[in-house]
Amino acid sequence: MKTLILTLFFIISNSLTAQWVSTGGPGPGASVRCFAVNGANLFAGSWGGPNGYYGGAFISTNNGTNWIARNNGLLDTAVLGLSVIGSDLFAGTLSGGVFRSTNNGTNWVSVNTGLTDLTVYSITAAGTNLIAGTGDGVFLSTNNGALWSFRGLSGNLIFALGVIGTELFAGTSGDGVYRSSNSGTNWIQVNTGLTNTAIQSLTASGTNLYAGTFSGVFRTTNNGANWINTGGLAGLIINTVTASGGNIFAGSSGGGIFLSTNSGTNWSSVGVGMPNTIINTLIISGQNIFAGALSGMVYRRTLSEMITSVSLVSSEIPVDFSMSQNYPNPFNPTTNVKIQMPKGGFVKLTVFDISGKEVKILVNEYLGAGTYNVDFDASQNSSGIYYCRLNAGEFSKVIKMILVK
Repeated sequence: MKTLILTLFFIISNSLTAQWVSTGGPGPGASVRCFAVNGANLFAGSWGGPNGYYGGAFISTNNGTNWIARNNGLLDTAVLGLSVIGSDLFAGTLSGGVFRSTNNGTNWVSVNTGLTDLTVYSITAAGTNLIAGTGDGVFLSTNNGALWSFRGLSGNLIFALGVIGTELFAGTSGDGVYRSSNSGTNWIQVNTGLTNTAIQSLTASGTNLYAGTFSGVFRTTNNGANWINTGGLAGLIINTVTASGGNIFAGSSGGGIFLSTNSGTNWSSVGVGMPNTIINTLIISGQNIFAGALSGMVYRRTLSEMITSVSLVSSEIPVDFSMSQNYPNPFNPTTNVKIQMPKGGFVKLTVFDISGKEVKILVNEYLGAGTYNVDFDASQNSSGIYYCRLNAGEFSKVIKMILVK
């Protein structure tokens, strides 16, 4: 098998530039546990720090560039969950129950009437209803926390909550997932195919529901009637899962961040270069994804750096590996690269600038045999010469691309 390496390969191969940006965060040692978004405001909840000083709720109005503590009235600064209904922000805490703010966290008030367990691990909105997952079951409020009613699953630690339409899902610490079709009045256990029942997170994407467990990510397409292990991440503790269409991100305990661009069928690592590999929470806001780490740091990355358009144009098996010259070239701002795979394998397609700095990873996943089109959107890049490198098994090739704006 031939390997084609252009003369500038030595420049490119020595460049591995991380593209996650540290935005700071609540403070040293304050584990970032949760996020929420309301308009242009990004909220983070944390727990810990020296004497608990850095814990609590924080707001950023500029995509995480700066963070401001918002703890006035927040009597428990160990914040485990955040949720938004309209203009109201809610915080679930370790021992203080639920707090509500009507002014983006500037002031908080306790809203615990009827809440008999004040350890709130998870909190979410289901329409205008507010659902709290506690150390002793599920509670429901229909009036923004003014009054809570117990909705079952007593004896279960509810670490995660998820909503698809009128279906409510509760993820427990060891009993797997329960589903309710009537706001928690009745529950049924839905664990078929779920080989690990320690649920850390739940997230919905369309009609798909994903569960992060102590052994990878599971997916159900039929409201929990059946689960499948999405593969690739088995053995990893998945603390958090978030989704943007068919693009699924998973944050792990010690393994960093992973991305699947095909609803969990295949996964690739996208946290390379991030110094913190214990990721507690992820959220997508606008064109960015944010990661909250155990260290107390918040990291940001542009979605378009990781999510690209890769389409199979022919399943006919090619004779050999190849990568075509991009078309059009010169281009502004988008261009297309065609790659051919005579057999399945792990593929990495990376764009570098003329100095050898990594600009964007277009593909970083397993692809089956066939011919693929890969789109490169350079709308956020400046005019100049770029190089695109394909690595597929023993095959490697570099092409030169010219962006003219």
